[in-house]
Amino acid sequence: MRFLLILFAAILGLYRVLLVLVAMVAHLAALRSLGVPYLAPIAPFIIEDQKDVFVRFPFWNMKKRPKYLRTESEQKVFSPSPPSPPPMKGGNTS
Repeated sequence: MRFLLILFAAILGLYRVLLVLVAMVAHLAALRSLGVPYLAPIAPFIIEDQKDVFVRFPFWNMKKRPKYLRTESEQKVFSPSPPSPPPMKGGNTS
């Protein structure tokens, strides 16, 4: 791919290189790996599935599986509760 882009840049210029890059991204968006889109979860943009793409959300906040996986159950089996402070030992000492 590197040599192909160098060839397009030498012959056709920067404008054509950008067109080739757009064509490559379009090709990647059309690919599937084991039935899942190659650029998932970015390419089939589903707002509910964007919790863990660019910013990591807390593990306890993600209770559903992404829609692009097409599983039987939307709910995850393990759904931990949010963290809470540990219980106090020995009672109040004030």
